[in-house]
Amino acid sequence: MKRLLLILILTFSFQTWTKADDIRDFQIAGMSIGDSALDYFSKSEIKKYSKRGNYKDKSFLYSSIPYKKNGYTKINFHYKNKDKSYKVYAISGVIYFKDNYKKCLIKQAEIEKEISPLLKSFTKKIHERKRNSNSKSGERDVYAYHYLNDNNDQIRIACTDWSKKMKYIDHLRLDVLSKEFREWINNKAFK
Repeated sequence: MKRLLLILILTFSFQTWTKADDIRDFQIAGMSIGDSALDYFSKSEIKKYSKRGNYKDKSFLYSSIPYKKNGYTKINFHYKNKDKSYKVYAISGVIYFKDNYKKCLIKQAEIEKEISPLLKSFTKKIHERKRNSNSKSGERDVYAYHYLNDNNDQIRIACTDWSKKMKYIDHLRLDVLSKEFREWINNKAFK
């Protein structure tokens, strides 16, 4: 019964994804790129859960707020440092799958099947990174669908399977990333 309820909640939470031309048309928990996070969370909540991350460039901060609605475990969003309006440049819905990567992949496939017909103007790529590869993140497996539009905005559906020694929880992330945020993360965040 709980599984059926989760599927129904997730299905209905994606019903707002009716247009695929503009990244701002996509919502996670009602929030879109360009919205003020203050319309969804209090300033004290945002500050309580805000983090600098391991970014070398501090242009963006992120907040990771526990969120037990629509099947999500938490909502993450990035905003510019010192921006009093907390304008959203990237948003993620996260669902934890404690030691159950297989269930994560099943849920990922369900979500991808549901939203891919809405992303006809986006280019789809599948990305897979295996543990112990020649990357900095050799302690996890990641399987992801990436959708890019002509503006270089991105929608990503990713499952991450962490090694036991990392003590992180396996999870699914549904990301909506603006072009400006993607340029920062790819070119400045870690340099």
